[in-house]
Amino acid sequence: MKENLEKITLNLMVWLYKWLRFGYLLSLVAVVLWFFGILNYVYFIDLLSHFTLQYMIGGFLLAIVFLAFKEWKYSVLCFVISCLCMTESRFNLQHPLELSPPDIPPVYNVVTYNHNVGQTDFAAIREWLTSKQDELDVVILQEANAITSEMAEQMRDIYPYQVHEYRNHAFGMVILSKLEFIEAEKIALKGPLFENFAVKLIVESLKAKQPLTIYALHPHPPTGPTRAAQRDFELNEIARIISENRADNILMIGDLNITPFAPAFGHTLRRSGLNFQSYGLLLDPTWPNFTHYSFLRIPIDHAFFSDNLIQVEKTVGEAFGSDHRSLYVSYAER
Repeated sequence: MKENLEKITLNLMVWLYKWLRFGYLLSLVAVVLWFFGILNYVYFIDLLSHFTLQYMIGGFLLAIVFLAFKEWKYSVLCFVISCLCMTESRFNLQHPLELSPPDIPPVYNVVTYNHNVGQTDFAAIREWLTSKQDELDVVILQEANAITSEMAEQMRDIYPYQVHEYRNHAFGMVILSKLEFIEAEKIALKGPLFENFAVKLIVESLKAKQPLTIYALHPHPPTGPTRAAQRDFELNEIARIISENRADNILMIGDLNITPFAPAFGHTLRRSGLNFQSYGLLLDPTWPNFTHYSFLRIPIDHAFFSDNLIQVEKTVGEAFGSDHRSLYVSYAER
């Protein structure tokens, strides 16, 4: 009995080893194509790039597995690829070696949260916003529906300044603010698939030297080549608009439906002139919330900021039943 159990266990380990080896070596193609710039032209490979952090973790684990089976070449290869994936994951960071935020008091505190368009029970979200009222200046709720708008209206005593652009589909937005709007503008984004929008806000804190210009947007998820083109168009258009803005304090924020490892992410940063920073190796992953293990999630909710701002906090927060977790960011001025 014992011998049969050992044989079954060994067979299962070998089977798992073979499939992991096949899957991981196949995924290495994505890394090679990324280095040669081919990801820009192959949608499926572009999609695979979003899981660079998982390749990093998988490569390290497989290196150990191959080592146990005395597959020295595969072990070294997986370890090297794991290191390359970790290195590549740091390319777009403003400070690649910085793993903890600076200890500076913030002057602006913003949270973005995609609560899912199907959300109908806002009791927990209302309680959350009430409990955080002393910590938050601006709250951006994405996939906002009519019930989101009703809930926001009931909170005007706490967040008196609001934008209501809710929809009956996944691209509505409601914004709540304790800071008065100097300017509030809807920006139409007429892409190849449909017309989306972004919201531009200018707010000013008494603790800050300069106002903060916020661009909030929720591009289409890249669920196909045409939809990926729609997302890239929206990101590129907002980046172009931001590049023409001469304000000192600029923040671009939202569920951007892209990871830092996709080519369009770097293009957006370069064209806008903004910075991106996360702390820790996993880069604050926010989606999907169906798993409690952060290493199985990917970072697709982001905040980009201008040179005059110092990011002093970036924290993944609550989900309240959504497939996304909220993302808190705080900034000081230089």
